[in-house]
Formats: sequence, structure tokens, C-alpha cells
Amino acid sequence: MKEHGTEEPLVAKLQTPKTSVVTVLLLLYIDDMVAGHEKKVGDHSKQTGAPAAAKE
Repeated sequence: MKEHGTEEPLVAKLQTPKTSVVTVLLLLYIDDMVAGHEKKVGDHSKQTGAPAAAKE
């Protein structure tokens, strides 16, 4: 960018990969939370009627 008279600071170039990693980790965390919630909701929907111990 020197030919245009502007220079990008090194700090900005180093921050980009850090921000990308944090974003990926956040998305994976959210994905785990959603998957866990769906699993819990699915477990409750399978239980119909009385619990197994009370059926005997």
C-alpha cells in the first residue's frame, strides 16, 4: 500500500487471525449449546406416560 501513500499497521494484520480464531470458537460453543438443548428436548419428548419404575 506504500504506492498509494497508506500503510497498514502491523497490529491490524496480527489481530485478524486472532479475531478469526475467537469467532470460530464462539460458533463452536454456540453449536454445542444448541445441540445439547436439542438433545435434552428430544429426551423429554420420548418419555410418554408414567416413568419406567412406576409402570411395574
